Amino acid sequence: MKNAIRIVLLIVVLALLCVPFIPDTVTAMQKKAEKAGYSTLVSDNKLTVVKRDSQSNMTFFFFDTEKEAQDYHNKLQALGTDEETTVKLDGKMVYVGSEPHYDHLACPAFLDVIDAFPLKISGTSFLVYAVLLIAAVGYLLGRVTIKGVNLGTAGVFLVALLFGCLFYDTLSAQMPLYVGNALKIVENIGLILFVASVGFIAGPKFFGNLKKNFKTYILLGLIIILSGALVCGGCILIAKATMKDIPSDQLISTMIGLFSGALTSTPAFSASKEAVGASLEGYVAVGNGIAYIFGVIGVVLFVQLVPKFMKADMAKERELLATANGEKKAKVNEDGDEIVEEAAEEAPKKPLINIDPYGIAVFAIAAIIGMVVGSLKFGNFSLTTTGGCLLIALVFGHFQKIGRINIMPPTQTLKVFRELGLMLFLIGAGIAGGAKFVECFQPVYFLYGALMTLLPMVVGFFFAKYVLKINLLNSLGSITGGMTSTPALGTLIQVSGTEDVGASYAATYPIALISVVLCSQFLKMIFL
Repeated sequence: MKNAIRIVLLIVVLALLCVPFIPDTVTAMQKKAEKAGYSTLVSDNKLTVVKRDSQSNMTFFFFDTEKEAQDYHNKLQALGTDEETTVKLDGKMVYVGSEPHYDHLACPAFLDVIDAFPLKISGTSFLVYAVLLIAAVGYLLGRVTIKGVNLGTAGVFLVALLFGCLFYDTLSAQMPLYVGNALKIVENIGLILFVASVGFIAGPKFFGNLKKNFKTYILLGLIIILSGALVCGGCILIAKATMKDIPSDQLISTMIGLFSGALTSTPAFSASKEAVGASLEGYVAVGNGIAYIFGVIGVVLFVQLVPKFMKADMAKERELLATANGEKKAKVNEDGDEIVEEAAEEAPKKPLINIDPYGIAVFAIAAIIGMVVGSLKFGNFSLTTTGGCLLIALVFGHFQKIGRINIMPPTQTLKVFRELGLMLFLIGAGIAGGAKFVECFQPVYFLYGALMTLLPMVVGFFFAKYVLKINLLNSLGSITGGMTSTPALGTLIQVSGTEDVGASYAATYPIALISVVLCSQFLKMIFL
């Protein structure tokens, strides 16, 4: 029932949002007729079409209601016409002419309707409109759930790719000199918001977990990312040997994009785009888009299917998880009631000084420093904006204050920035990538992307089970972190029945983000 409501709502919003693209029927048919080689003349509610290589003609009369059209049709029928003249009624339109066929003009295709429309929303306003349209439709699509699986924010990226495939030329016509730069601005603002938010959120626990759990969660995250990079390297070698008709730089850029999409890593996606340069970044976006779908769904299915295949007892697994996390059992009295120990009173602390109530200034300062650090080059290597902002945000999040000055934005601000940034980044990158998507898509790319998703998870799971010997829920939590898959974490919480699996996710996620960014750059340096 919920899915039905979401789908209906999606259709309604699509209809409402597409209204500005749809012209009046007269204009659409006129444009379509001119493309087909006809001469046209428009007068009030009448369109006359003449075939240029003959003198056959058609006249379409348009009315506000079907009754008016019916009355006019009856009037013409009563007056009578010669044998060569056809009179037809079609809804609110009456057709009179000597051409026997007119359906190809009377019912213009949807894309032809859009192309024919003289846009009233134009220039930068059209770009803003497009971004909002993609966000609305993408989130509605992402909410559609089938068997407990949904796309989430990945729905935004899919809609952005589709928009780029169909409407990039329309957008380019509105901003003929700077559409590429405009999309870059949307993308980069989103990138900074996203990666810096992730760094701030992970910062308080990152360095502690790095020290305490290196041999478990952190090592597992490295194993997952490195195995994914090795799979990507192998796929590149195979592709270069079997797909010789595709230029090497385009092929490798697409494969690196597959790597970031297979691991659903936005920072790796961004770092890869920066690394290959402006001329090849569209191919990275295409690869990311091809692999991203299975990258999301594959991990979500993995954390649901593994416990079923292992016939896991979730109550027992939750106990093992609590023991591994060092949780103490509650003390009870003789009546069986839990004993609540009163905490010792602490001396009141002086409140920290906030630069602004929402932490925006601190966030901006961290992002500025991160961009500077990311621009520093050591030979051919740099952290890029992605790695720089992530690193500095981790440091800010770890220390949280300088003296009495608070350098940690509120959690709610960070969550909003993280989601807003991810949305903007996926839209900016998706529209540009969609322009090349149809041109570059090949089924074998999807297979390569699926391998880059599945093999690292399988390797990580067996490494956790037989080498690190950690319990099932900690293993799966670490795998969701190592695969940088937030949707899979949400699914795992539902499957396991406990929020505690988030601890292993939080420990693995930051090191996986940094590792996947570095591996993306190393792949570029080795192969490109």
